[in-house]
Amino acid sequence: AGSLIRYCIDKMLTKFSVVKAINARGNHDKDAAFALNMYLGAVYEKEPRVIVLGNDAKFNFLEFGTNLIMVTHGDGINANRMAGTMTKIAAEAWGRTKFRRIWQGHIHHKQAFEHDSGVTIESFHTLAPIDSWHSDSGYGAEQRVTMITLHRDFGEVNRMSPSLQMLRALK
Repeated sequence: AGSLIRYCIDKMLTKFSVVKAINARGNHDKDAAFALNMYLGAVYEKEPRVIVLGNDAKFNFLEFGTNLIMVTHGDGINANRMAGTMTKIAAEAWGRTKFRRIWQGHIHHKQAFEHDSGVTIESFHTLAPIDSWHSDSGYGAEQRVTMITLHRDFGEVNRMSPSLQMLRALK
């Protein structure tokens, strides 16, 4: 995981002046995710263009121009409570922004909807292969990665979601 995230951060540094990395802790990897964050912090300790956001809290917030993004694994909290949490914890940022997103991964499949409060809540596909418990329980999701481009003033302007098979074919 550390090598993969370092690869991604290093690639982003070739294009962007600052890279903010978030590794949201989930219900399956709380300790490993915390350790991975410590590792990334040490690797990029002397690189001022990389900001590794802490993951000791369940929610991370990013403000980019008129965009407000909350990143969370999403376990143990439903959509209404997520939206309320965003308006409560990031109230000042909520007031400054007009494009608000909550990005989560807990349910391991693609889902998106607009909440009445004015925030879009979205979950993403997983890259992990299906394990026996999920298979036996009837779960299964496409393996995809999603890249979302946000404009500082106009919100989302582009989205690309290649399959894991496509990414593997490109190497």
